[in-house]
Amino acid sequence: MTINMNISHITSLSQIEHFLKASSEMALKPDSKQETYEWLQRFLLKIGYRKLKKKDKKTVKAFIQKVTGYSKRLYSGNFGKPSLINE
Repeated sequence: MTINMNISHITSLSQIEHFLKASSEMALKPDSKQETYEWLQRFLLKIGYRKLKKKDKKTVKAFIQKVTGYSKRLYSGNFGKPSLINE
């Protein structure tokens, strides 16, 4: 079964934390790698990832891991690189 979910309204850490608690039993998988990469780039800019404290970055990474289905190892090296976050 395929369910489309719009998470574009999530823009704050409290919304991210709420989503993580509410979706603890769900397994999510994006449609395509390119779509995921584009969403990730927009999301990191919108959330202001570079300016977040370490604790908050950990929450954001948990959210990204949840909605993309990627392991921490797959994306952790890309965070903060200019090619991914163009502020």
